[in-house]
Amino acid sequence: MLLRQGEAWVLPDRGNYPVRPEKLREMLVGLTELRLVEARTADRAQLDRLGVDDPARPGSTAVLLRILGPQDQPIAELVVGRRRVRTQGNVPETIYVRRPAEAQAWLAEGRLAVDADPQLWVDRDIANFPQDRIRRVVVRRLGEPELVLGRGEGPEDKLRVTIPADPPPWTRWRWTRWPAASST
Repeated sequence: MLLRQGEAWVLPDRGNYPVRPEKLREMLVGLTELRLVEARTADRAQLDRLGVDDPARPGSTAVLLRILGPQDQPIAELVVGRRRVRTQGNVPETIYVRRPAEAQAWLAEGRLAVDADPQLWVDRDIANFPQDRIRRVVVRRLGEPELVLGRGEGPEDKLRVTIPADPPPWTRWRWTRWPAASST
């Protein structure tokens, strides 16, 4: 579930962590451009083969997409199933869909990027600092000794563990091998 807070979209079940705006935009544009191409099965027993069975059923791969307006009134609702990606040139992607209250499944044309995994939605760019601005990093964890990383004065110097003086082997490899920008 995504929720709008001011100008940003967040994941309430993930501590109101910000959502990647381009991911949300891609999904909404894909939804508006989706076109029903062909009716498929209306047999409820066959819906799981297309991935459009009941999304609340344990083991289901279906995703319920609900767009809510003011006072939480549904604007659009769609059960989204399996995608069919075509590798031939100029052949559009297709996806199986159905309306939640109906048994009729449809093959729809278009790209609808609906992902149930919240990790694919979160904005992972927490802080983006230029490498040359970071001189020292102090990591404090409950019940663990303090870890301090420092950089020399040279522009090409990498962050190195300075405290503890003799770090465990995994920290020597990890912090000296990765680029400084990804170690913060």
